Amino acid sequence: MRVAGTRSCAPACAAFTAGADLTDAGALRAVTVEARLEADGLAAGIADLVVKAELRANTDRALALGVSGVPTVLVGGAVFWGDDRLEAAAAALAGSELGADTGRPGDPTAGRPGGGAQRQRGAHGSW
Repeated sequence: MRVAGTRSCAPACAAFTAGADLTDAGALRAVTVEARLEADGLAAGIADLVVKAELRANTDRALALGVSGVPTVLVGGAVFWGDDRLEAAAAALAGSELGADTGRPGDPTAGRPGGGAQRQRGAHGSW
């Protein structure tokens, strides 16, 4: 499957801005065709057992690291998740106290105000 430029973002944009149900094969195909992506290659990749096994392994690894949503950025032992935490993750990477880990390593609320004691609503509307 050819993935290049902003066209590769078309499925995510369709899901997150237009509410497209990408678990529906027809909807996914329509989005990929509209974006001029290789819809047949995508369908073949989805059906490939090796791809499925790799996805499962990556998902299990992410869960073990404390990933609970997207986007998630790991900096040292801190887990930053949500669009509203990307700047804090960048600050942590740069060594700034603005990104100091306020939660426990592996805690999905680490890096959020209040640390592991509370979860706050993200900018994208999820908890």
